[in-house]
Amino acid sequence: MEYRDRISLSYKQYDGPEFKGGLTLKCFRNFVRVAEVILPTYTKKMMGDLIFKPRVKKNDPKDKFLKTADVTDTFTLRPGVDCKYYIWGGKQPDVILVHGWESKSSHFSTLIKLLVEKNHCVLAFDSVAHGQSEGKQSDLLDFVGCIQQLHQKFNSIGSIIGYSFGGLRLSTQ
Repeated sequence: MEYRDRISLSYKQYDGPEFKGGLTLKCFRNFVRVAEVILPTYTKKMMGDLIFKPRVKKNDPKDKFLKTADVTDTFTLRPGVDCKYYIWGGKQPDVILVHGWESKSSHFSTLIKLLVEKNHCVLAFDSVAHGQSEGKQSDLLDFVGCIQQLHQKFNSIGSIIGYSFGGLRLSTQ
């Protein structure tokens, strides 16, 4: 699928002024249009990587926190793509945490500790191509698919908390 089609499919319901952009975004869009004419193959790859390929931080010290989870498991989002999830404070989560772009479950460590202290059972997952999950590219639809699958698997969910890219998805629920 072309990167333009993936963008349209992923973000079609967002039409606010913040997505129309200011001068910087307009200049960038014009640069991309010119580049598509001059170097179409390179531009297609560059834009696909820029928009859909999160940078992965290796050897993050925060990842040690994941070993404290009561449950560590995976679910299959689609054939060939397994996503990792973690549960603290029991086995039937009542809260799901949704990380942002280029983030992961371990970045919620402080919030998870606070919620567990307040007797919540907390689930955090690594979306496609993030953290310990599989895949090289991701988009908003992958985040949606992860949330839907986990919500179906655990019918005990009463709250979903997200920030940045994860919060963007939740704002349209």
